[in-house]
Amino acid sequence: MIDSFNILKEMYRVDDVLFKKNLELFTDLLDLGPFLEQPVRQLSLGQRVRADLAAALMHDPKILFLDEPTIGVDVVAKERLREFVSEINRERGVTVLLTTHDVADMEKMVNRVMVINAGHLIYDGDIHGLRECYGTKRRMELQFEGELPMVTMPEVAAQKLEDGRLVVTFDKNIHTVDEVLAHLRESGSPIQDILIRDADIEQIVRDIYQEGGPVE
Repeated sequence: MIDSFNILKEMYRVDDVLFKKNLELFTDLLDLGPFLEQPVRQLSLGQRVRADLAAALMHDPKILFLDEPTIGVDVVAKERLREFVSEINRERGVTVLLTTHDVADMEKMVNRVMVINAGHLIYDGDIHGLRECYGTKRRMELQFEGELPMVTMPEVAAQKLEDGRLVVTFDKNIHTVDEVLAHLRESGSPIQDILIRDADIEQIVRDIYQEGGPVE
């Protein structure tokens, strides 16, 4: 692998001082040391992805394009890659354009999100704005002491789980938690336990693809 780095050094005319500095930095941050002398054909997928990242950055580019950089790699390698990309963006000012289907990549690596569906731009903004625009669904998981209630509120969906809990989902812009709980108390046995969740990013993106069209 070190031979590939040396070839890139000559191709991009990277001076000796910068090459040595970058090689040491990337070897440390991406843990390249154990396989730095191995031929590329002998590297695992995770090792190859880390090596490719180092190779792409060896000549100090201003923009880095990444296409599904964490796909197929184990959870430890994913976290190392995410930390590395965030650091070079923060410390070196490298602009990173990232395409991914892994929403955890979105949450941990980017400040601006563009959601595209069937060639249409659905959303362009930050993660917070994505939650505000589309993350209006709430999910309540309830355990009742006796029979489950009949849920008849408009725009409220209910599903019974195998363990006997009832899952209720609703739009917080239409109903408040208090309204939904009051309805459940009126039509069922006492509530034993309750867990309330806001929609996570994965659910939000899934809902956009299922329901969304281009932003007007």
